[in-house]
Amino acid sequence: MPINLGIPYKPDWKGWPPGYIRDDIEIWRRYQQQAEQLYSAVYFQVRLGGTAATAAREADNLAQAWAQLTAKRIDMVGEKADGWDVIEFRMDAGPSSLGQIQIYKTMWQKDPPDTRPVRYMIITDRSDRDIAEAAKELGIEVVVV
Repeated sequence: MPINLGIPYKPDWKGWPPGYIRDDIEIWRRYQQQAEQLYSAVYFQVRLGGTAATAAREADNLAQAWAQLTAKRIDMVGEKADGWDVIEFRMDAGPSSLGQIQIYKTMWQKDPPDTRPVRYMIITDRSDRDIAEAAKELGIEVVVV
């Protein structure tokens, strides 16, 4: 399933992003002021991947619904004139957040929306040295807000 960016929002939008839990909101609010300076648009719960229809017996609309339900969801994608930021928001970033953003990175690279460069980021309230070092080796930036 190709990347589905969804609805573009202005970075200064003050609503509750769809599908966000309270922890995601808290980290997003801490990062939002920086986002307002960086991005022309932000996209929340960006869908990528998902299970393709496996049988001809499935109606097209059911197959599409199943693909949407099983898609992975990037917390936020920030769009800049010269690139994209793929972002995972996580309280107390640990190994699972690295695994998650690494999966998004792999999937994005298979089917990018365009040829602009991409930065992969974990935005968190705290992280430790082991996570920061591993992220750096994987080409992922950890930002503490």
